[in-house]
Amino acid sequence: MKKYFVILIIILIDIFLYINKTKSSTFEFVDINLDKNEIGLTLLSLDNSKSILINKSSLLILEYIDSLDLEKKLNLYGIDVLENVILNGNYTPDIKSYNKHTLNNRVKLNNLTINKKDNIEIINYYDYSFCIYKTGKNKDLSNCDFIYFLNIDDVDFTDEVLVAFFDSDIDKDDIEKYYDKWVDSYILNNKNTYTLKLLPNDYNVVEVPIN
Repeated sequence: MKKYFVILIIILIDIFLYINKTKSSTFEFVDINLDKNEIGLTLLSLDNSKSILINKSSLLILEYIDSLDLEKKLNLYGIDVLENVILNGNYTPDIKSYNKHTLNNRVKLNNLTINKKDNIEIINYYDYSFCIYKTGKNKDLSNCDFIYFLNIDDVDFTDEVLVAFFDSDIDKDDIEKYYDKWVDSYILNNKNTYTLKLLPNDYNVVEVPIN
């Protein structure tokens, strides 16, 4: 009888551990953990939208179809309402925010500015420039410290770039010829998020598994 009791206890413990593991795998919360004077640029590459989450307060939308998956991603960061949404297209996103800005040329948010030059958006923070590149006539990436490629073509850029991010939609064969140009290169995927953390004189890339 005692033997069966021990077996029952073991089975109950296994069930408890399985349920707890299942809960852990289906619920995630991401804390960016920013220091004073540090900003975090989180790349959110989804099937129906491409955007940059700035800290946990502002969102720069690069491409947009709908907000279904985007809202789920924002919830992972504990975000219900954004302070700012910055748009660079003629769409009306269904995202809760206190302020909406249109990126025609320049938007300023506290210690950073966002500029648009044709097909390139540039986030400036102190001496750092984070460029978002999409195929177009403007191919000047000479002043970029970090680059996020939404698309890639025959563009010429310096090997002094510190970090390059390639969107998951880009064909891997197109990336190969550029992939060895940088110390740090990342291909985005749906299993991780990447946050570029910037201080006035330092940077770090944080990879967070989400699935």
